[in-house]
Amino acid sequence: MNLKDGYNCPICKNKGNIAYLGKNGKYTLKSCECTVMRNAIRNLKASGLNDLLKTCTFDRFETPQPFQKGIKELALEFCKSNGRCFFIGGQSGCGKTHICTAIMSDLMKNGKSGNYLKWREVVTLLKSVINETEYQTKMNSFKKVKILYIDDLFKVQKGQNPTSADVNIAFELLDSRLSDSNLITLISSEFSITELIEIDEATGGRIYEHAGNFGISIDKDSTRNYRLNGK
Repeated sequence: MNLKDGYNCPICKNKGNIAYLGKNGKYTLKSCECTVMRNAIRNLKASGLNDLLKTCTFDRFETPQPFQKGIKELALEFCKSNGRCFFIGGQSGCGKTHICTAIMSDLMKNGKSGNYLKWREVVTLLKSVINETEYQTKMNSFKKVKILYIDDLFKVQKGQNPTSADVNIAFELLDSRLSDSNLITLISSEFSITELIEIDEATGGRIYEHAGNFGISIDKDSTRNYRLNGK
């Protein structure tokens, strides 16, 4: 085993296995405990969030305002819980992607697989192959991965609304994932829960039901757009 994953193990010397003496008096190989960490590193790199993972950490999420402190506290609580759905919506540029990335990184440190779905890019692709086998292949990869982060759910160009195709894809994906108690789904959106329910009651209602106390909507206020304000 080499150091391509950037982890150096002093126990197995990067071999991946260690020998131990069994009850029968014979030596047997078993996987080193570093395997979990190595899998986590590989999964994080394969998640599609590799660049964001370097900067979007809990330590770097600043909380000068009370609402930011509330976001961070809720995210940390989610990581310690058995929560299955975390939702944050509302004001653009207030740190939604940052906090969801930090959650995903924390959860994947246990070796769980994860994937990143940037809504507008992926839904455009899915609609272009909706009548082909590629559609189901792509959807299944998102439906079944242990942790999925859906970034900017229902993101559309200014002045436009999500189409019926957008809504159908969102419901198909979320209905499948939220029905499986073994999966974890993180969702960010510029829409609040109330606005999502207005767009589609079934989809918004599922998110509201399963996020529960781990659902938060940030009031629209341009002073909270830290990208715009250069903070």
